[in-house]
Amino acid sequence: MKLKLLAIVYCSVLFSCSSGLKRTASGFEYQIFPSAKPGDSIKKRDVVKIQLYQYADDTLLTSTVGKMPQYVEINNELREFDYTELLSQMRVNDSAVCFFEVKDIMKRAGKDAKVPKMLENRKQVKVHFRIMAKFSSEAEAMFDQEKTQNSLVGLTGMDEKTGLSNASKSFDSLIRSLPAAPVKLEEGVYVSITEKGAGSKIQKGQPVAVIYKGMLINGKIFEEKTKEDPFVIHAGIGEASRGFDIAVASLSIGDKARVYVPASLAYGAQRVGDYIPAFSNLIFDMEIAELNSKNKQQ
Repeated sequence: MKLKLLAIVYCSVLFSCSSGLKRTASGFEYQIFPSAKPGDSIKKRDVVKIQLYQYADDTLLTSTVGKMPQYVEINNELREFDYTELLSQMRVNDSAVCFFEVKDIMKRAGKDAKVPKMLENRKQVKVHFRIMAKFSSEAEAMFDQEKTQNSLVGLTGMDEKTGLSNASKSFDSLIRSLPAAPVKLEEGVYVSITEKGAGSKIQKGQPVAVIYKGMLINGKIFEEKTKEDPFVIHAGIGEASRGFDIAVASLSIGDKARVYVPASLAYGAQRVGDYIPAFSNLIFDMEIAELNSKNKQQ
């Protein structure tokens, strides 16, 4: 197929897990996380849309968030010793994590292959990915790809480097203007606990129900999730934007917090619908609720 497909050489993940792992016939370990809201099953000749993070040990190599997702044709593009090997076992909205040992990668590359600079002194490369959507024909997938590419241009017309630089300056100014300094988390997400919950600390991969109100820095609300219809995700594994994910994984059950997410960890240069312009810094008022039987079925 002639869809633009980002080359995948190495794979990544946002966390390491030591239990529940399986091994493929080609030799890498993996774990599939069924979605709380499972979508359609994947069939031969479908094209699936993938959100993906690549890591070398704990160093982020690349992410498709705010960039062009991957589009993979089932059957023709399923590759051995590659994350695509798992796609036929999954459904839309499912996530998975794969673990590849650097020594195994180099062994497959051949005796004359040199270790890439980004993998020097690294032990493991990993991938976390989520199936965002599927299309029953190449034409439908190409239409979605074109629409996605157009949305990446955003509303501002600025190139990505300039837009993110301006957004970063605006975000830093916002944080400095706050009357009380919030806690800075990894990669520059800030969290201010407004009410401490009585529950346990959230673990990576743990399913949680998130009640939230998402706002632009001018206060305009772009999305809300209520107690009756919360956002149910596995914390810290990429089922939301990177900044949102980092914030949720830092909290405990019952916590209420205000979260500040820079554009680089939100949607970057991507315009989202009619409400979130490109290069938008975001604010979330969120609460981590108990996951009840009704939420688990959503």
